[in-house]
Amino acid sequence: MDPFQVLGVSKESLRGKEDMERVRQKVKELYKRLAKDGKDKEAKRVCEAFELVKKSFKGSGATASVRASSGRERAVSSVARKPAPLGPSPPSIEEGTATSIRQTPTHSAECPPSTEQVKELMHKHTKVQDRLSHMFKHKPASQASLQLHKHSDKKPEQIFASSGQPKVHSPKRRFSSNVSSTPTLASADGHQPKIRRSESTLACACGVTFKAQRISKQSGPDSGVLSCPACQLRSMDPFNEVLEGLRGMLKFMVIQPPIVPTDAREKAAIKFGFNIPRLQEWRKNGHSIEIRMCRLDIHNGHHVWPSSFTFIVNERQVFEVSPAKALKKRRDVPQIISAELRSAVNSIEVQIEDGDIQRFALAIVRTAPILPRQLCKRVSCLEDEACRQRVKDLLFSSMLEGSSEGVRCAAVCHNRSRLICPITLARIETPVRGHKCRHLQCFDLEAYLVSNRGIQAFNKRWHCPVCDLLLKPPVDLFIDTFLVQILTSVEKM
Repeated sequence: MDPFQVLGVSKESLRGKEDMERVRQKVKELYKRLAKDGKDKEAKRVCEAFELVKKSFKGSGATASVRASSGRERAVSSVARKPAPLGPSPPSIEEGTATSIRQTPTHSAECPPSTEQVKELMHKHTKVQDRLSHMFKHKPASQASLQLHKHSDKKPEQIFASSGQPKVHSPKRRFSSNVSSTPTLASADGHQPKIRRSESTLACACGVTFKAQRISKQSGPDSGVLSCPACQLRSMDPFNEVLEGLRGMLKFMVIQPPIVPTDAREKAAIKFGFNIPRLQEWRKNGHSIEIRMCRLDIHNGHHVWPSSFTFIVNERQVFEVSPAKALKKRRDVPQIISAELRSAVNSIEVQIEDGDIQRFALAIVRTAPILPRQLCKRVSCLEDEACRQRVKDLLFSSMLEGSSEGVRCAAVCHNRSRLICPITLARIETPVRGHKCRHLQCFDLEAYLVSNRGIQAFNKRWHCPVCDLLLKPPVDLFIDTFLVQILTSVEKM
């Protein structure tokens, strides 16, 4: 059996590791295809042929290396047998310089360097010594070497800390790209400045990474859920869906440096250009352009304006958000700015005032309206077996909590599910529940969507009518198919 013929390759084509890796990938695909078709004997023969080819490749590589090494030995021996050239010997120089001459590839072993070449090498050697002396604060090279010999029994960190010199870091450590500060310096008076740690990188579920320094300390009831500001702004209003990709997120910025100065904490003005050449086409399709804002220290997806906010387009004020009056709570809602824009480059200015403006993120998004019946079709259905297992788990956890903590809130640990919707007090048509809910009671999907659409307080929407958890469709909801079977088997009352 010729292994090269079985694999369909020629022996001359295997010249290096890249060719061998290409053959390995080809064998892998061939083996998978044969195993899938049930041809076990052919698949086994392919593996055996690859092993023979691999051994042949290794043997040929070892033979080539032996030939190369023997050739080098013959060349060295021929050079050693040649007589030494006649003539005056080169001038005496330092041992280190002579080593540099021997390592210089421009001079061969047969011809010694001339006087001019020796002078040039001596000049280069002097430059190296001057650089070394500059590294030790312009000390002569002889004193620097004496200082190193004096502390030869100490570690490098102890040498520089005791002498008041900065630590010399190895070049191998300079590959870390997230280090945000210079190496620690030990001053002559022994004062050690504070070490600035490297910034950590966080990853959102969407795959976007961002610096932890840009996100403040989390707070609020949903602080355990981490999502990037862009995801919060996208999922803010399910009835006005942001289009996917760059088509929807027209402008996104975190109100932090370099957009605003580092010392800007309470007031800032941001100016930028905004080009929308296809604005008329978007209006015909029913799309709108909104401006949304959120806070970086609260991860509940709520829309939050700063204390004072002014939005100016083409030197014309579009809207202004004033501070809340005493004993009154302000209702923050995204603003639609499509009517104030033009199909060209727009000059936009944003004026912000707040106790800390660097805790906000702003986005200009393109949205498309969605009706409740369209949103109903996007809610996923959980399989019957998964729903049954979920019911068993909830009942078991309810028994454990009831035995250990006594009587708890009926909304959280209720082990019964009524067929009446808690929103409409009518029979449930499409039973849904939240993925994070810990109760068996379901509610009607259409009633949930229609009731939340009528709520004027934007940030009060999308709360579970049973346990008050934040449930935004369609991601946070699922249709309980087990309860659907129960509803179909029970007669209507």
